Amino acid sequence: REKSDSLPPYHTIPPTTPLCAFSILRYGIEGEPISNMSQEQSVVVSPAAHTKMILHACRNPHSQVHGVLIGSFDKQATGGPVLHLSDAIPIFHSSPTKPILDTALRLIEAHIDGSPGAVGIMGWYSANERLGDDARPGQAALRIVGGLATGFEDMGKSIPTHAELVTILVSNKDTVELLKDDGGNSGAAGLKVFGRDTRKHWLRPYAPGNVKCTSTGGRAAKAACLEDIKRMPIFDFEDHLDGGAEHLGERDWLTNTVVSGFVHRNE
Repeated sequence: REKSDSLPPYHTIPPTTPLCAFSILRYGIEGEPISNMSQEQSVVVSPAAHTKMILHACRNPHSQVHGVLIGSFDKQATGGPVLHLSDAIPIFHSSPTKPILDTALRLIEAHIDGSPGAVGIMGWYSANERLGDDARPGQAALRIVGGLATGFEDMGKSIPTHAELVTILVSNKDTVELLKDDGGNSGAAGLKVFGRDTRKHWLRPYAPGNVKCTSTGGRAAKAACLEDIKRMPIFDFEDHLDGGAEHLGERDWLTNTVVSGFVHRNE
């Protein structure tokens, strides 16, 4: 990934500019990890979500990527809340812009509205441009997840106590190691999960024990990335817009059924 010479357009949006129905929070300094508590949230990443995040970054190696995390909370969980991330929907392979983001969020909300279960938008994922830039999510990702959190908090009693949205950073370095690993790396390979810190910024890293990914996710992500791009395409909302009317049916950015089917066959 190469370093951009200029700030993306989204960085110029004032923090008070509304994001869809949500207000954007100001980006601040990095927070400190919170010590383990009995009520701390844990996150379970499905193989489909894991694969789509990694593949989206691999197919766009010279730019930042962004997308939405779809999931629900386990109503049977005891102790702290358990967030199951069932899917990832790619949106950008360039700097986020507000008009495209607003449109994509509305379409995603309409798409998941008829889905079984209490699924919803539960966070944001991103990958930074530079290979070594893996310490934390970029400023645009932090602003977006902060805006989404305002709507999340408005849900009130419909969410568990101590629950929160998350942001996931696809680690470029770890993804490279995943692709090199002959053993089919397992666990949260290539992913770093962040929650809200005491300063209300999404810069608190989750402890490894609070992030659960199956070995299938790591293996499927690696296998998908190594497939030919024509056989294993992944489309984001920008691809959908760039394709024109003749490719609307082909560029299935909301479900990416080719990738979902591949993961299902490899489970």
